[in-house]
Amino acid sequence: MPILLFLAAAPAVALMIYIYKKDSVEKEPVGLLAKLVYFGALSVIFAVIVELILGYIVNLCTRYNAPRLYRQLLCSSTHRGIG
Repeated sequence: MPILLFLAAAPAVALMIYIYKKDSVEKEPVGLLAKLVYFGALSVIFAVIVELILGYIVNLCTRYNAPRLYRQLLCSSTHRGIG
């Protein structure tokens, strides 16, 4: 698992280092860049949690109506000439 995390983050880190070294006009403070990376990772964790919760709610709402919904979608698309 740690090797996969490293492989996933390596291109982004390499790109950040490359751009930081190429910036010769006005470099941002390293602390600010670290904060941005931290809050970006935090926002991803928050987005995953929200997606899991909403996916669970959608599953609960459509579990018993799923066959009817699929049938309705298939029939309505063929009657309208879409599919």
